[in-house]
Amino acid sequence: KTTYEKYFPGGCFLEEHYNTTDSLGFGGTDIALAHPTYDIYWKAVEGLTDYPDSIAIPLLMITGWYDHFPDGILRAFKDLRERSFPSVRDKHRLIIGPWLHTEIGELKQGVLEYTPGYAVPINTTINFFDHYLRGIDNDYGKEFVTKYFGHGNDGVTNLQTTWQEGTANCDTLRLNLTYPDLLTKDTFSGSIGFPYTYNPKDFSPSIGGSTFSKYLLHGPQDISQNIEKRNDVLIFTSDLFSAPMIIRGKIQIQLSVKTDRTDTDFGVRLCDVYPDGRSIIITDAMKRLRYRDGYETEKLATPGEMYRITIDLRNLALFFPPGHRIRIDITSSNYPRFNLNPNSGSDLYVPSDTLTATNTVFVNGGLSVVKIPIPKTTSIASEDAPDEFECYPNPAKQTLAVRVIHGADPEVELVDGLGRVVATSHLNADETSFDVSGLPDGIYFVRIGATARKIIVAK
Repeated sequence: KTTYEKYFPGGCFLEEHYNTTDSLGFGGTDIALAHPTYDIYWKAVEGLTDYPDSIAIPLLMITGWYDHFPDGILRAFKDLRERSFPSVRDKHRLIIGPWLHTEIGELKQGVLEYTPGYAVPINTTINFFDHYLRGIDNDYGKEFVTKYFGHGNDGVTNLQTTWQEGTANCDTLRLNLTYPDLLTKDTFSGSIGFPYTYNPKDFSPSIGGSTFSKYLLHGPQDISQNIEKRNDVLIFTSDLFSAPMIIRGKIQIQLSVKTDRTDTDFGVRLCDVYPDGRSIIITDAMKRLRYRDGYETEKLATPGEMYRITIDLRNLALFFPPGHRIRIDITSSNYPRFNLNPNSGSDLYVPSDTLTATNTVFVNGGLSVVKIPIPKTTSIASEDAPDEFECYPNPAKQTLAVRVIHGADPEVELVDGLGRVVATSHLNADETSFDVSGLPDGIYFVRIGATARKIIVAK
């Protein structure tokens, strides 16, 4: 399905991607640029390219979190499960992992290695063709409907549903942007503005993420020594995670901003900060201020007036081990991935003069916030958790033993990566165990009171 937001996410043209597709002979960019708002053209295109009800054969869909349009794949898969021919609706399968468009299932992704999903796509593809084309009874499709691997080497999660259904049971963790550079649950009083200068002729370069061009770095890259060293970026970082932090779904960022121009952009990069100081980019997004109230009409800004804007990141499956931190970098450019805003308020995508803008982000008092979807078992801080225990063996194949060092809560829960309790037990002389032989391989958590321990089931 071709949509307006595939070309103009946040109202900002995805320049590097479509310049690359043009160079490969696909074309169509000139037509898209002639329709920078969500007009009748886009409504017609969306209707003409949406046809899951025509699909009459089983599909295996594979994508990556660093691929070009994973949200489009997630939507398409849900549509297929609901609207394709009834005889095949329950036969479609989806695999998604921390992969680039051209490195699906490979070990090396950017500067990192992801071991859990290595070779899974190709092996599953072979089983898919063996099952449907060669008639081999190989149990294909029985293990999962949606299989996903998250950033952070957190193993595999097998869902018997779509991604949307599987991630519906989440809480929202609110992290406030606060003075001087923190992401915290605390709001603090007052209002503080952080101004910075955006000059389109001295842009923040695109490094890592879902880039496409062969001339750029792709995927997870360390931006601590380049992007974050510039003077046109605001950086907000959480405290160290003392327990595993799991994120499932779309992160939403709300910023209170102002500019001294009639139009400009505000963009974010989401990063995983490692204990050694590396800041690994996970994803990014941009919001064009003239489209702050929607994409059907343009509303130029009044210089000096404060606006509340919303920036939606793509769907993600993230795992932050203890000792890591989450970071938000705010800039007004990310070029060539996103088209540069000339700050002039003039017509877009035609030659024009550029102006330098002074842009401001306001923090404290809940003025700017990051909303994070987390399974109900995860927490950003558990320093004061009273229970201490150990789990062994880890990874576990048949039986997982739990021994409490000290703690008062007698109930022990085994929870999957989506926050669902899959088994409970009670301590007997400070010990208990779980039979995990029938559980799908993947990441689980043993929870006693407020404390959770990560374990892996791998048979």
